[in-house]
Amino acid sequence: FWSKDKGAEGVSEDSEGMRSLRRTLKKLIQTAQLVKRAALEEPETPAPETLKEEANKQ
Repeated sequence: FWSKDKGAEGVSEDSEGMRSLRRTLKKLIQTAQLVKRAALEEPETPAPETLKEEANKQ
């Protein structure tokens, strides 16, 4: 965001910067939703330490 030393007024006048911010936030939200959805759909995979402990028990 470019204020040209005009503070908040300069930032609010930077329409390209604000458009870029909105686009970036939209992509961030979409990515977070995708990750959350994928985590809910996939079964939990045990941590490598858990697998080693189970192998030692056998």
